[in-house]
Amino acid sequence: MRLTEAPVKISHTNLGGSLEHLFATAKHKQSVLETKNSIPLNLTYKYGMLMTYHNSKCLCEGITRHYKRQYQSLLKSVGKKVSRDNVIVSQDLPTRDQVNQMILKKIPMVVAGIHDYPTEDKDGIVYQHQHSVIYNIHHHLPDPSEGKKLDRKIQTIKNNQYRYLNSKYRKGVIDIRPIGLLYHTQDRDWSISFYDYLLKSLNKSEGNILNYIRTNRHFPDRNYDLDFIYATKL
Repeated sequence: MRLTEAPVKISHTNLGGSLEHLFATAKHKQSVLETKNSIPLNLTYKYGMLMTYHNSKCLCEGITRHYKRQYQSLLKSVGKKVSRDNVIVSQDLPTRDQVNQMILKKIPMVVAGIHDYPTEDKDGIVYQHQHSVIYNIHHHLPDPSEGKKLDRKIQTIKNNQYRYLNSKYRKGVIDIRPIGLLYHTQDRDWSISFYDYLLKSLNKSEGNILNYIRTNRHFPDRNYDLDFIYATKL
């Protein structure tokens, strides 16, 4: 069940650190462009796309309210149109048959999660931000060999998502990374069916990208459910 309690307020805290960033470490701060320059033939979103939103003064309920519109904007970015009535937002994993139909019809599926920021804002409230893992999106992107064309398409995706951040800034507020390169390489093991991969990934003992976005690591006692977002048809 999704949390509906009041925003977290903290009077004093020593939770150090800046906005969490999945891929930022001392050794690896490579951008997608740097990744492409070093391994151009291996850059791929076929294992999924991670999108991190640096929301400003947003609470969980406000973020999830936009999920259907976010999905529509994502599809618009890649030249597809879908009615909001045909977009499903559910906390239940789609059935095996539904997943297989999405693969067959090349319908993108989004798995969205909510995290608390590590510290309270100036008003004493701990706000939330969003992570989304997007599967099946690679079918609608330019070939990785078309570097500049792919860059422009990724930028178009960002441009169509800014409206959901409640932020006046654009630089650095949406981060898009391919899954399975440099980090979370275990998410490249699809020796099983995609549906079975999802089931395995949702096992809490698995150290994968879905469990990363499901875990609210700064306030583990406050858990936000994952949402599965997809279209019934394109």
